[in-house]
Amino acid sequence: MCNHKLSRGLFCLVWIFCFIKGYGKQPDRLANLFKQTDKVYLQQPDSAIQMVTRAYQASLKSKSLLKQVKCLNLLAYYAYDAKKNGRGEQYALLAVRTAQQLGIDSLTGDAYVTLGSIQSGTLQLQKAIQNYQTADKYYRGNKMPRRQAIVFYNLGYCNQQLGQFAEAEKYYLKAADYNQEANSLSRKAAALDALGSCFSAVNDNERAVFYQLQAFEIRKALKNDAATAESANNVGYKYALLNQPDKAIQYLNLAIRLRHNADNNQNILTLQNLGLAWKLKGNLVKASALIKQSLTIARKYNMRRELALGFVDLANLYIGQLKPDSALKYALEAISIAKTYKLPELTLKALDAEIKAYTGQGRYKTAFGIETERDRLQDSLFNLAKSKIISNLEVAYQTRERQRDIVGLRQQNHLAQQINVKQQQFIWVLVASSGILLVLIAIILYVYRQKILANQRVQVLLRELHHRVKNNLQILNGLFIMQIESMDDQAAREALLENQARLTSMNLVHHKLYSDDTSTAINMAEYLTSLINHIAHSFNTTGYQVDLQLNIAPLVLEADKAVAIGLLLNELVVNSFKYNFTQRSGFINVELKQTNNMLELILFDNGPGWQDDARRKKDPFGLKIINLMVQQLDGKLEVRHHGETWYCLLLKA
Repeated sequence: MCNHKLSRGLFCLVWIFCFIKGYGKQPDRLANLFKQTDKVYLQQPDSAIQMVTRAYQASLKSKSLLKQVKCLNLLAYYAYDAKKNGRGEQYALLAVRTAQQLGIDSLTGDAYVTLGSIQSGTLQLQKAIQNYQTADKYYRGNKMPRRQAIVFYNLGYCNQQLGQFAEAEKYYLKAADYNQEANSLSRKAAALDALGSCFSAVNDNERAVFYQLQAFEIRKALKNDAATAESANNVGYKYALLNQPDKAIQYLNLAIRLRHNADNNQNILTLQNLGLAWKLKGNLVKASALIKQSLTIARKYNMRRELALGFVDLANLYIGQLKPDSALKYALEAISIAKTYKLPELTLKALDAEIKAYTGQGRYKTAFGIETERDRLQDSLFNLAKSKIISNLEVAYQTRERQRDIVGLRQQNHLAQQINVKQQQFIWVLVASSGILLVLIAIILYVYRQKILANQRVQVLLRELHHRVKNNLQILNGLFIMQIESMDDQAAREALLENQARLTSMNLVHHKLYSDDTSTAINMAEYLTSLINHIAHSFNTTGYQVDLQLNIAPLVLEADKAVAIGLLLNELVVNSFKYNFTQRSGFINVELKQTNNMLELILFDNGPGWQDDARRKKDPFGLKIINLMVQQLDGKLEVRHHGETWYCLLLKA
């Protein structure tokens, strides 16, 4: 959430150390000049640049290398901040060469950090990493924990941007340790917060919240309300992703209180995160109100990206409330903003919401057309990300090759000074070995790259398969609805409703698997609750009140077993509505629990019961499905149906 502020922040850290504090016995006059120019820069950037340029020209005349390095570093920062990246890098390179001539390790290290920060800001991440590592070598021998903490934080950021999360984790932890050693707790909190975002990027939200909670406690102890509010927002959002809405609401409400101003633009994302948490608790009205509040603030500050994100959230909430017309309205507004301001990831989310809205309206042809547009955009983003990864790998490979070439040349130059037959033979052996090694490395890299590309193709095909299965199930469901609405024959309508309920039991499982492609397990409490509520909505049409008493343990089962249990329970619940509560009110009780190694599924109601022969004549197909599912599960079904209907299914867990 704070990466977009990083580049200027890194420069500010460098500036604090390099220019305000000074080195050795640096005259106060130069330090005061830099303080003055920094204040002027905020209001009149050109005037500040002229002041530093004059100071640099004076240092050239006086041949003061120390002043030259300080002026060049500051000019590099100003040039980069003015988006004159090429000039900024030139100043930084000149600062490095001048600092090396001066021979002060800390000053040379600071120059390399300035150069690395410019390259990081211009996405030359491999070069930035190399310069940060060089800076660390200069700091290491002089016991400079505060400067080393800056270097390791920057290294963590660059590796995170490259997708090298294991390396990023290592450097962020080092940054936290060195900040602890330097007694810089606020920067330690920043490193821990960045470490949490690193784990969040790989969907390890449990470890993410572990580190961001540490950052929260540090900032809370420092009584920094703004930073504590940011950490509370981050922690609350992670708890929402972990499906712990109560904890999420606790921390998100705290973030809002700490900002002391309800209209603070920092509250926009916090309010949207609160909306997500209340959605998880099932309070869609509360969630809608919070997101609308965030939209009011976003409009006030003209924050287009946050406005589009809020529209997408609101559209998805209306889809959950079965209000496709309202959902479509907000989805279209989000698409308009996202396309106008070139926000492709947000456009993708908005198109997903638009597809769901059209599907909810029964406009399947229109939804299919939008889905085609969505798939094209998704492919475009995927190809862009792939190109970026390949480009970074090529740069890394070329950098390593250059380093090896330099080492080889140095060795050859050293050996060439000693004209000796045996040494000449050794050179040829070394060159040949290096060539073989380079060939082997090239082969290994090629094979590795091909393997990555193959895995990516497999992932793309799996996503496409999921999309098609999802679309086919939705189309079938839509066809059932259309045919049911067009039929006058009540028996045929009931038969189609039963088949639609069976399809829904499978569709719910597929939706769970499609939503979480890392698992083939199903949460039975969520699945069966959704299934039973759908059946009640479809079949309880007589006007009599039928209470649903659900006591379903949060068990996790494999998909095939979950589907079989869902189909069996579908038949039992449908039968209760069809035959027991057509002319009376009552209740249906469903329980699922595990005792030792056995699962026990119980359904009973207080209906009038039924006779075996009459029941088989009325619904022979439903009973066949029940028996088939019992056989598939290798279970045992007990039935009582005199006075009340009672089923008990026992099977191995």
